Amino acid sequence: MLHIILFILKLVGWILLAVLGLLVLLFCAVLFTPLRYQVESGCRGEISTWEACVKFQIFFRMVSGMVRYQKGELSWSVRAAWKKFGNQTEPEEVAEKAAKQIETTAEKIEQEAKRMEAAEEGVEPEAKRTEAAKEGVEPEAKRTEAAEGGVEPEAKQTEAVREEERSEAKQAETTEPEEKPEELPQKETEQKEKPSQTEQKQKKRKQGRKKREEKEPAESKKKGETDGGKGIFGKIAAFFEKIKYTFTQICDKIKALLRKKEVLTAFLTDEVHQRAFEKGVRELKKLLFRMRPKKIFGELRFGFADPSYTGRALAGLCMLSAIWEDPIVFHPDFEQKILDGNLTVRGAIRMLPTMVLAWNMLWNRDVRKTIRDIRHFRFE
Repeated sequence: MLHIILFILKLVGWILLAVLGLLVLLFCAVLFTPLRYQVESGCRGEISTWEACVKFQIFFRMVSGMVRYQKGELSWSVRAAWKKFGNQTEPEEVAEKAAKQIETTAEKIEQEAKRMEAAEEGVEPEAKRTEAAKEGVEPEAKRTEAAEGGVEPEAKQTEAVREEERSEAKQAETTEPEEKPEELPQKETEQKEKPSQTEQKQKKRKQGRKKREEKEPAESKKKGETDGGKGIFGKIAAFFEKIKYTFTQICDKIKALLRKKEVLTAFLTDEVHQRAFEKGVRELKKLLFRMRPKKIFGELRFGFADPSYTGRALAGLCMLSAIWEDPIVFHPDFEQKILDGNLTVRGAIRMLPTMVLAWNMLWNRDVRKTIRDIRHFRFE
């Protein structure tokens, strides 16, 4: 029993060791495997004809991709092992699609030719069918004549039904009860009473309007006497109050900005923060020097509308070309505005220099204190 437990523990230990080894292997692969890139760019006299292509690969081309800018359109494609992503089609796929389209068009043409041949062969039986159809017209005409002969009795029946309905309607009108003579005077009295009530209501409304018209001018005179003197001075006082309120708001905002400026300048001028900033600049320069492109070569002809700009650009490019071993051939044109040539850049990016930068920054006391102060920084 004991040897079984020991065997299980041994197996679990080997499994954990294998998993740990895989994790270490993956970490080393990410840390030491470079991301290789290549940038190709070219122009044909004008900036509108500029084209560029960026290719990259990592993990021994297990993961690769390409980004292309051409004729004002951006296309990209990424391949991870056997899977492909992107909006760019490869030339093999384009050729396959073209071959399939040609095959489908050829099949359609063959089918149409067969249909035309069948149509030409089937002209004779169609003519025979038309003759047989003409011969069969006579019995159908006879049937229609017989059907027209049977229309008269149906029309007579409908006319008789309509006459019966009219006679019934006349009888119903004659049988309706006439109005009694007693009801007539009652209606006349009601009609006489109604206009009398409406006249009374109209008189009341006119009296109410007159009273309101008499009260309104008296009230308006009183308000004019009381508010006439205060209206102009009140508007002037309100205008000056608004100006005072806006001025105080502007002063408060200026004071708040001055306080924030003082707090920010005190934070930046601190000796600890300045040492941390200098440390970060030094480490960043080292990182950029280690990740610089290894090869840059090409030929470039350029020129600006102003010749002074062309001279300044030539001076700056000559200073940068001294960093790389492969020189770039420049042809400045001081007479016209032009951009023509090709340029290729190759290099690799590794994670090890970035890890070294992070290690050096985190183990610095000034940097740690600066990060802590930034997290708790407030303008208040």
